[in-house]
Amino acid sequence: MYIAGIDYSCTSPAMTIWDIERDEHIVTYYIEKNKKYISADEKYIGLSPVDTEDRQYIYAMYFSDIVNKYNPAEIYIEGYAYGAQLSRGREIAEATGCLKQAIYNTTKKLVIPIPPKRIKKVVANNGNAKKEDMYTAIGIDMTKIFPAITLTKSNISGNPISDIVDSIAVIYYAKSLLL
Repeated sequence: MYIAGIDYSCTSPAMTIWDIERDEHIVTYYIEKNKKYISADEKYIGLSPVDTEDRQYIYAMYFSDIVNKYNPAEIYIEGYAYGAQLSRGREIAEATGCLKQAIYNTTKKLVIPIPPKRIKKVVANNGNAKKEDMYTAIGIDMTKIFPAITLTKSNISGNPISDIVDSIAVIYYAKSLLL
């Protein structure tokens, strides 16, 4: 049985598919804007970015197609961070709404939102964990996935690494509910 974990953003969303019965990472899709983030690992697939005003609809269809391909039993998404800037909050709300509708239209499944603080509490034992704390808690060496990068505090908290880590953190939280 597969589950999906999504970290959705307007510019660089990421989705991880996990086999819950075998407790195995199947694949992570992410938007790759910089060629140094082309993965050396076939389980991490960078999708080309779209630079148009309607990119949220295109990304919603990308991710809806992925959900349709793997047919996960449950689909979880990191919820809104209520401390975010209002202008970005509206944009992410619209993009997330497009994604949820696209997934529902193709699968008739609902996307389950999880508050970021709850994910951080379960994964890093701290509801106020920073990006670096989440990266450490996940325990994945991104330099093996992206050999062209040198890991720094700024690229751990930047795209696409933080989006990939967050989509996997959503999975870790979902596993805590299901196991």
